Amino acid sequence: MNYLKIVKQIEILHIFYGAFEALGNKDDAQKTPIERRIAPMLDITYLSVIQDWALAIDHFLKFGNIDKLKELSKNAIDPILKETRGKDEVASAIREVVNRLEKLLQALYTCRIKDIRRSLERFGEIKSSLDTVTHSGNNYILPQIVDPFCKLKEKLDIIHEEDSRELQTIKLVQWCIDYNWIQQGYTLLQENLLSYLIVQCGKDHEEKIQRECLSQALNIIVNKTPEQQWQTSNKEKVKFYINKYANQMELCEWYKALGECRNDINHAGYRENPIDANKIAEKLNEFYAKTLTIINNTQ
Repeated sequence: MNYLKIVKQIEILHIFYGAFEALGNKDDAQKTPIERRIAPMLDITYLSVIQDWALAIDHFLKFGNIDKLKELSKNAIDPILKETRGKDEVASAIREVVNRLEKLLQALYTCRIKDIRRSLERFGEIKSSLDTVTHSGNNYILPQIVDPFCKLKEKLDIIHEEDSRELQTIKLVQWCIDYNWIQQGYTLLQENLLSYLIVQCGKDHEEKIQRECLSQALNIIVNKTPEQQWQTSNKEKVKFYINKYANQMELCEWYKALGECRNDINHAGYRENPIDANKIAEKLNEFYAKTLTIINNTQ
């Protein structure tokens, strides 16, 4: 049936099972008059539904694809909410989880950092809704989906409430790695690393000039560029960041290497000595792990 659903695009309306074994073994059944050979007819459609929910959550965990969860939520949850006028706790929680995750994933996929942060502001609500869904005593809609939703909950545990918003956003790069969203991972990692370092200096990370000056300062430190060769009209701001991070050469070198890989991707390899595709993917893991280490050392 799973093959038919995927390949032939069929819809399973019902699965019925005749529990003939209720009549005993074959000999007992044959001895029973035909008019008394009445076996229960069971509707086991829920087996297909469980399979659908488990597969949908698997798609999210492995690929960051939430389309199937959206479809199931609409078909299974919306009618319950309509009937109860939105008062069903479990159904509301499932819809809340799906809707919030959809917004967060879309923001990640398109590198909309402000949208990601807005989602993170309500991250506690997602976890609270998941608690409602995964609490077996509450989930009467389909208790068998509790375990798959617990796996989904584990995916969110990399984000800690006590982390700064900048650090939370950097940690979401792990999702990009898990989903093989390599270009998004590089973009989010470098931009959020800048934001984190700017905030550490007590400056506004959303100011374009602050971002430009910090990026220039980190590269000046690595390249040991003489002041007369600086290409900036904001030398004082650049000097501020140089004074702040001049003694953190490892951070500066790491930032430059991260930028080189990001530029290689963004220019589709149209550079001298383009980096091998597998190497770019592998190095994102290294950059992410090292960035977390560097952040811990700068706190």
